[in-house]
Parts: sequence; C-alpha cells; structure tokens
Amino acid sequence: MNIMVVLILGVLGMIMLILVPIFLVAFLTSQSRKRKRKNIINTLPSNVEFYAPMRINSERKNNAFFKFAAFECSGILYAHEGKLFFRGTKKQFELLEFNLDKVSIYWIGVQAQNGALQWFSIKGSEEGNFYFNLDTGMTIFNFSKSGETTKSVYEKIMNMKLKENIDGIGKI
Repeated sequence: MNIMVVLILGVLGMIMLILVPIFLVAFLTSQSRKRKRKNIINTLPSNVEFYAPMRINSERKNNAFFKFAAFECSGILYAHEGKLFFRGTKKQFELLEFNLDKVSIYWIGVQAQNGALQWFSIKGSEEGNFYFNLDTGMTIFNFSKSGETTKSVYEKIMNMKLKENIDGIGKI
C-alpha cells in the first residue's frame, strides 16, 4: 500500500513539474501582451469606430506547417475614418493600414495548423496579406470577457466595408 502511494505521488509530482512551468509561461506572456495592448489603446485616436485585441500572422507565417506559436504578433485592430489599422507589439507590425475599398476580407474559420483557432484574412493591402484572430488571453477558447469573438469582429468589418461601398455609389 505504501509503495502505491509513493508511486502515485511521484507521478503527480512529475506531472506538476511539467504543467506548472507551461501554465506559468502562458500566464506571464498573456499578461505581457495585455500590458502592451493597454499602451497601444492609450495612443489611439479618440474617435475610433471600434477596436479589438487581435493576433496577426503574415501570409508566409500563416501558411507554414511547422511553427513555434500560432501567431506572429498581438496588437489592436481598429477602425478610424473609414480605414482599418493594426498596431502591433513588434516592429514589423508597428502600424498596418487597410483601405476598405481596396482590400478583400475573407472568413477562414478554424485552422488546425494555427492553434485550432478561428481566423479571417485581409488580402490586397500594399503591405501584403494578413490573417487575424481575436486575442483571448492565455486560453485557446475563441471568446473574450466582453463576449467578442473573431467572427463578430469580422462581421463588424464586413458591415463597415459594405457601408463604404454603399456610400461610394454614384461618386466619381
């Protein structure tokens, strides 16, 4: 009986040695992204139409089969004066601009190679093609405390794009 208890405690201890560091790293990186997002939000124009914490991939990274993380960068996607902007936490994603009447936006859905998360893409910008996913913190579940989802952000953008197209009818 004693040997069985020792074995069970040993196995539980080994599991904890593996899981605790993994969850600790996930928690600390999530908190770091959250702080960086707050700093970005504080620099946004006061009259943005909406903003959402997002993760981003370039097309090359998104299509790669082997990768360490499901996303390249996190930041804030926001709408301002009929355009979309992404301000990221990395230099290459410092500020991306998407003119709604010149880009195509596609719902991708779940991509297993990218963390089994839901994604949408914005294609045709001067900077290239990009893929977006709602940053939900350290969990893989596709919802935030506000109830926002990747799909709801996509739908907001599509409604903005539709409005831009309707407003542009008849203008030369």
